[in-house]
Formats: sequence, C-alpha cells, structure tokens
Amino acid sequence: STNSIRIDTGIPELERVSLASNNPDNSTAMAGDQVTLTVHSNEALQTLILVNTNDTVESFTQVGTDGKHWVYSREVLPGETGAVDFRLSFMDLVGNTGIEVTQTTDQSSVEMDTTLPEILNDNITSTNEDSNWGRFGDNITLSFSTSEAIQDPSDNITIEGLTGIVVVGNDNKTEWAATGQVASEASGMANYSISVKDLTGNVANPVTSSTSINLDTGPPSLSDVVLSTSNNINTSYAKAGDNLTLIFDSSEYVETPVVTLAGDNLSVQDTSSGAGTSWRAVYTVQDGDNGTVAFSIQYQDQAGNTDDNVTTTVLG
Repeated sequence: STNSIRIDTGIPELERVSLASNNPDNSTAMAGDQVTLTVHSNEALQTLILVNTNDTVESFTQVGTDGKHWVYSREVLPGETGAVDFRLSFMDLVGNTGIEVTQTTDQSSVEMDTTLPEILNDNITSTNEDSNWGRFGDNITLSFSTSEAIQDPSDNITIEGLTGIVVVGNDNKTEWAATGQVASEASGMANYSISVKDLTGNVANPVTSSTSINLDTGPPSLSDVVLSTSNNINTSYAKAGDNLTLIFDSSEYVETPVVTLAGDNLSVQDTSSGAGTSWRAVYTVQDGDNGTVAFSIQYQDQAGNTDDNVTTTVLG
C-alpha cells in the first residue's frame, strides 16, 4: 500500500473582514444594538476567535460547511463609546496560524454612542410688542440647542395654539428654531414640548415648557359706559365749571385707555385696584363749550387686540 501525506505550509488569510451594526445607520450603534463581524477566509479554518483587550476570547459561528465563512455578533452595552475594535486570531486545518487581523478589508467601521443628547437653552419668544403675549398673526419662535448633532426634530416638537410650525437648524445640527403663527382662536398658553434623537438614535430626556407665551386672540369689549354731569339741576346738561364724568368697565384687563371728550384727551383712572377692568375720566366744562359733546374710548388688551367704542351725548 502507498501512504500519502499532503504538505501545507501556507499561511491562511482573511479575504474579507466587514463590520456593521443593525442600527439604521450601520456605521453607528447605541446601547442594545447588535454589532456583527463577517469574515471570509481563503481556505477552511480550524479556529477563528476574537481576542478581547483583556485577552479573553470569543468564538465565531461558522456559516455553512466549507469552513471559510464565519460570523460573530454581540450587543452594545450601556456606557460603551468610541470605535468598535477587534483582534482576530485564526488557524487553518493543518495548524498554520494566520497573521492577526485588527482592521476591516472594506474600510467598514462602527462607532458606538450610548450617551443621551441633551436639550439646552430652550427659550420661547413672540413678535408681539409685549414679548410675553401673542395674538392672532403673531409669530412665536421656540429656540433651543443640543449637546450634539441630532436628527431633524420636526415631528417631535409641539407648541400649543400655533399653526404652520416650521423647524430649521444650523449646519452643525445643534442650534434649532421652531416658528409658527398664533391660530385665530388660540387661547391660554403656548406650552411646548421637545424630544430629540442624536444621529445614532439615542433619545434625549424630553423638555416641556417652564415659561411660555400668553395667547389672546379675542378683542376686549366695554360695558356699563355711563357719562354723567355734576349739574344737579338738570342731569342732561352741564354748564361751565360742572364736571362730566365718564365711567366704563372692560371685559378683561386693558392697558390704560385713551379717552377723548369735548376734544380733549383726558387723564384716565383705574378704579379697579389695578385689575384694569374699571375706568373713570373727568372733564371740567369750560366757558364757550356748547352743543353736543362726543367722547371716544380707544383701548387694547395686553396682547394688542383692539376695539373702539364711541358714544355721544348732549351738552347744553
């Protein structure tokens, strides 16, 4: 009989080494994602192991039966950051040991990011003359920054009482502004909430409004508008030296009204202890005043909603 022995002194090689994650961006990974090393060798291998930095080892799983295709997967743990590195040690069926491999063959890589982004410096402003208020048509802008680049947050920003919200960010994706218009029937507060994801998919702790803008789209109205005279002989007339007193109430707080009576702008007194809902103006009749006296009251609420009320009475 004839015995034959096959001699193999060739060093095995890894023809393909590729690294990817199951993250939507397979070059990044967050906690809970799977990172997978795929290896193809030029010949069947007896062993293929991943050597950890502490010299412990992890085994690959063989794919198929030819001994040339291998795969290794692991889960990214909380707190891991930076590039996924590896060291591969392998041996062919004869016992030839390959040169350890620490890089991929296709330039693939995975960056681990398990740090949650932070939402910073959130602030809400109004184009209203009083920046604490917003009326119909005013623009309200919510601005904020983030500790790192984030995905477009448009679907995760809400601001109550606004329509047509548009979100824009800077080139670095760390400075953001969401702007919308006050809706026609908005009321209450423009309360907001912000939730964001970084480019890897880590979700920040959401932020909700601690301060906001008062929304008021309804015009104020006046009631109990009364013009009286101090003439105690005929309450429908006034003579020189008599006082004409105009009193009225408003449906809500209004800024100090502008009252014109007998052609003069009068000083107006708040008689509601600062509540801005009851008012009084006094005019002293002058020599030469005759005929019909007209008065007008112009007023607006804190948001700038306005209305006019003009009434006339007879002065003899």
